[in-house]
Amino acid sequence: MDIAALTEIVRRPGPFASVYYDASHDTEDAEHAIELRWRDLRGQLAEQGADDDMLRALDLAADTGIPAVGRAGRALVATGGEVVLDAELPDPPPRQEARFGPLPHLMPLLAQMPPAVPHVVAVVDRVGAEIRGYRVVGEPVMTREVRGEEHPAHKGGDGGWSHRKMQQRVENLAEHNAARIAGDIDRMVHDMSARLLVVAGEVQARKAVTARLSPACRSIAVEAEAGGLAEGMDPEALATEVRRLVGDRVDAERAESMDRFVAESGRARSGESGRAVATVRDVVAALRDGQVDTLLLLGDATEDRELWVGAEPTQVAVDEDELRARGASRPVRDRADAALLRAALDTGATVRVVTEDRAEDLPEGVGALLRYAPTPAGAGTGGGRRAPRQ
Repeated sequence: MDIAALTEIVRRPGPFASVYYDASHDTEDAEHAIELRWRDLRGQLAEQGADDDMLRALDLAADTGIPAVGRAGRALVATGGEVVLDAELPDPPPRQEARFGPLPHLMPLLAQMPPAVPHVVAVVDRVGAEIRGYRVVGEPVMTREVRGEEHPAHKGGDGGWSHRKMQQRVENLAEHNAARIAGDIDRMVHDMSARLLVVAGEVQARKAVTARLSPACRSIAVEAEAGGLAEGMDPEALATEVRRLVGDRVDAERAESMDRFVAESGRARSGESGRAVATVRDVVAALRDGQVDTLLLLGDATEDRELWVGAEPTQVAVDEDELRARGASRPVRDRADAALLRAALDTGATVRVVTEDRAEDLPEGVGALLRYAPTPAGAGTGGGRRAPRQ
C-alpha cells in the first residue's frame, strides 16, 4: 500500500464514505451477487447521511472497475463527490462495511494490505545481472542491466592455453563480474532505501555476488531458489517467491517493533526513560507532539472507542474541552483508530497493525514507539510533521 497516497487522503477535508466488500468472481452468478452487495452497502451509506454526489461517484467506480479474478475484495473511499481510493484487496474482507463519517476508515485496508516494503530483486549469472527496484510488489520503478566480460570462448590454434591458465582466467573474470554486479546492486539498494534484497540466479554467481555486497546490503539479502537469466526460466516462480519473502519481511518488522515496544515499556515502568507509551491518552498526546515513530494498532480493538478530532490531522484528544483549548473550533467525534491513523500518517509515523497473538502486549489495543523519550514535564515538546515513510 502506498503510504504517501493515504497521507494525502487523510489531509483532505471530510466527510468521507468508506466501503469494503466482497468482489470475488469465482461463481457463475458473481456479477449479480456483487450488485446485490453494493446495493445494500449503498443504502447503508445513504441512511448514514452520504449525499447524492458522493453516492453517484461511488456508483460509477463500482460499475466501471476491472473485475477481479477469483476471490478478492474491494475498498472504496470517497469525499467531496470524488473517489479518492479504489483498491483491490487480495481477499474478501472479514466483514463488509459501509461507513460515513468525518474521517476515512482505513483500518481494514491496512490490515489486509500492509505498508509497502521497498525491495530490490537481482537475477544474476557469471556474466551479468538484471536488477529491479520495487516500491510495492508488482511493477518495478527502477531497472538496471549489468553485462560483464564474457568467458574465453575457444582455445588458440596451437593447442591453446593450459587448463590451469584457462581456469584462472575464468575465475578472474567471474570475480570481476561479481564485484561489478555487487556494486550496482549496492547503488540501487541505496537509491531505493530498500529494506529487502532478493538475489536469484545461478547458485555460484549468487554466492559470489552476495559475498561482495556491502555489509548493509548483506544484512537485508536473501537468496532465492527460483528464477534465472537462462531461456526457459519461469518468471512467475520468482515473482511468487518474492511475494512470500516480502510478506516474511513485513512479519519480521512487525515482530521487531513489538519486541522493541515491550522492552521500552518495561524500561518506562521501572522508572527509566523508556521510548514507548501504552495507553490511548498517552498515544494521543505523543501524536499531537509529532513524537511517535511507530504507531501500533491491534486490529479492531479500538473500534468501539471514539476520540475528538478537529480540522487538522493532529487535532485529536480524549476530551472535547481539551481539544477546544488547543484551538479546534468545531470538534467532532469519530472512531479512535481513524483519528490515530490520521495523526500518525500526517506526522510521518510508521503504522503497524498488530496480530492477535500479541494482544496481551497492548492492553488498550494501542501503543507507540517514540522518536525520543518523554521529558519529565510531559510526553513531548512539539515535534511537527515528518515526511511520510514509503
